[in-house]
Formats: sequence, C-alpha cells, structure tokens
Amino acid sequence: AIEVLREAADRHPEARGPKRLLAMTLSRDAAFQGAVERLFLSLLESGPRDAELRYALASYYRRAGLPARALLQLRLVLSEEPGHAAAWRDLGELEAGDSRRGR
Repeated sequence: AIEVLREAADRHPEARGPKRLLAMTLSRDAAFQGAVERLFLSLLESGPRDAELRYALASYYRRAGLPARALLQLRLVLSEEPGHAAAWRDLGELEAGDSRRGR
C-alpha cells in the first residue's frame, strides 16, 4: 500500500489525498522519521484546519516519545475541534504524565 501511495503522490503532486493517506500510514511505525514529520507539516501548511491529520501527527509524536510536540498538536486539534474526544483523552494522559514526573 505504501508504494502505491508514494507512486500516486509522485504522479499527482497537487493531489492532497494520496499524500495524506501516505502520512497517516507511515506514521503507524513508532520509530520517528524526519521525512514523515516533514510530510505531515507540509500537508498541514496547506490545510491547517485538518483536525484528523493534526491528531494523527500528535499520535505519531506521542508514540515516538516526543510529548511536548504531541501536546502542542493536541492543543491545536482542540482549538479547531473542541469536541474531539480522543484529543481530550490523550491531552489528559500526557498532562497527567507530566505532573507525575514533577513538571
């Protein structure tokens, strides 16, 4: 699936859909990759109100052990979509983790 999405993104660079699916698919790997982060960020530059994509980036950061970046993205998700239950849950868990560590 990844190769098909890459080919579609290369063949149609103006098409947002294949790049969006590619970012979300690649982000399922827990290992942080700068190229995946750059793909997310470039998509969010052209579509900053995409709360689900931003939530996927927050989840990616969280799995990669980057809680500060995850918190920022979760707050942006909630500013765009205040009723996003999963973002509220993740934000609470991350903030509780910070308080348990004395931050």
